[in-house]
Amino acid sequence: MSCKPYTTTVKPGDGWYLIARRFGVPAAELAAANHATIRSMLHPGMELVVPGRCAEVPPLVDGKPPYVLVTEASEQTVNQWPRYAAVIRFIILHDPVAASVPGLLGYLRSNDRKVAYDEVQEPSAPVKVHRISRDENWVGHAGFGTATDATTGMVYGLKAGGNLNPVSIGYCLYKHADDNGPFSEPMLTGAIARVSDLAREHDVDPQNILSHQEVDPSRRHDPRGLSMPWFRARVIEALHP
Repeated sequence: MSCKPYTTTVKPGDGWYLIARRFGVPAAELAAANHATIRSMLHPGMELVVPGRCAEVPPLVDGKPPYVLVTEASEQTVNQWPRYAAVIRFIILHDPVAASVPGLLGYLRSNDRKVAYDEVQEPSAPVKVHRISRDENWVGHAGFGTATDATTGMVYGLKAGGNLNPVSIGYCLYKHADDNGPFSEPMLTGAIARVSDLAREHDVDPQNILSHQEVDPSRRHDPRGLSMPWFRARVIEALHP
């Protein structure tokens, strides 16, 4: 993804780790992007390049979000598992192994909801986001996953003796089963906008926006063709323009 690099000004009291935490990048990568090491001195007023972050914010279309939200939930299609947690901590990104959007949605409508997503984004024009579960329900999109809350340090999921699904939203970016390339710019723009809206609605820390592979390393790269540090940086940019 080529873009104009984002820069930030060092404030009094700033250090490499503090700035890296602010933008969700490793301190060593931040230093390397500025031809320095984490032992290099920082001074207020210095301009630093933030790696993986673009200066441009995805534009809105006529002042509207670059996606259309479609409600797919019904008594027949929504799962019956209540959301035991009142607070959503994570947004987990997936892509399906499916030959078509209708095929994927048909499967999700008819299955037992144990392998599903809260929302599915398709590459239409404009981008459509299908909401396929209700707020009070949760779906089994990350049952074998474990994640650490970047805000509190609490661990959720299988390795903590629990279940990651009730405290997370499963967001799926549709890609053909044979497509391992990057997502299109309209798909990325729509995903950044929608995930930013979800993060704002549920007060989710951008560092808690994770890929399926990040919560379950046994998975293949999921979603394929998407750099999560880059994606999280764009969401931060959309949340804090």
